[in-house]
Amino acid sequence: MVIIDLAELEAFVNVVRDGSFTRAAIRVATRKAHLSRVVSRLEIRLGARLLQRTTRSLGLTGLAQEVYERATSRTTRASA
Repeated sequence: MVIIDLAELEAFVNVVRDGSFTRAAIRVATRKAHLSRVVSRLEIRLGARLLQRTTRSLGLTGLAQEVYERATSRTTRASA
């Protein structure tokens, strides 16, 4: 069983929602490098790459899409 850190999950969701580490970092008032490290820790914890990073784009893997959908559906239900 993998235990997911909520701060890591939140960072991942923010990056996916904003479409980039830079925009997410600006919106949540942190450094891009910090978000990158936190998402990397989540990837290590899960044992799989979630985001395909290039200098110009950010893509989601199949697992990333599943993690994102589950995370956002849970937060939507929790806030209802």
